[in-house]
Amino acid sequence: MKKSSVFVLALTLCIAAAPGCRDRSDSGPTVTIFAASSLVDALPEAVRSIADSLAGIRVVYNFAGSSTLARQISAGSPADLFLSANPDWMRFLLDKKLIAADSVFSFLNNKLAVVIPAQGDFRPGTLAQLDGGSLRHLAIGDPAHVPAGMYARQALQKAGLWQTLLPRLVMAQDVRAALAFVEAGEAQAGIVYATDARISSRVRTAFLLPDSLQPEISYQIAALPKASPAAHRLLNLLLRRKAQTVFEKFGFIPHNL
Repeated sequence: MKKSSVFVLALTLCIAAAPGCRDRSDSGPTVTIFAASSLVDALPEAVRSIADSLAGIRVVYNFAGSSTLARQISAGSPADLFLSANPDWMRFLLDKKLIAADSVFSFLNNKLAVVIPAQGDFRPGTLAQLDGGSLRHLAIGDPAHVPAGMYARQALQKAGLWQTLLPRLVMAQDVRAALAFVEAGEAQAGIVYATDARISSRVRTAFLLPDSLQPEISYQIAALPKASPAAHRLLNLLLRRKAQTVFEKFGFIPHNL
């Protein structure tokens, strides 16, 4: 088992959610979203799709693994909304009374896929075929804290392959880091979200895990207790059809559609 110190997607970026927002000196409210790294492509586009309803609101993003974000919030980092790829990390903050309990919603689902380098020779068609001489390294999120890694471990345990593959696992800091290992050819395969598999031209999807092995992958969204009315407005808009349709375009399964 190999643990990675690579931290690919702990990034913060700021966009103006509505036309006319120019810089951080604008007088309109700012909403800070801490969101799972697997949402880095879909979430900003979903926010842009509802920009007409967010006039004057600026949105700031902090994308990282759900566990990293939950710990940052627990340590006092300022956030208005938390979007977690795993209910466990939402529960972690609920237990600390750092999330408004009445604002927690399940809003997206996902699936797991096995990805391989686009130009590689290894072409597995089942999980059982990962247990062969061609596979030297299999990249997953670190299951000690990364939701995608927790889900991957569940699937491998259910398939009876966890202990067999454990010496060949590369544990990544978040799911996008696991994807990056496969993109770079440092791992011959990886288990990531199906949505992550779709966004990279440097990998191909070998197969989706069969339904019998798919864990229930539920994304949750919530507001922090001191979140502004603007943050609550944005939360409610992200649950509506217009934004959910954007998430669906990226391969997510909307919870409410």
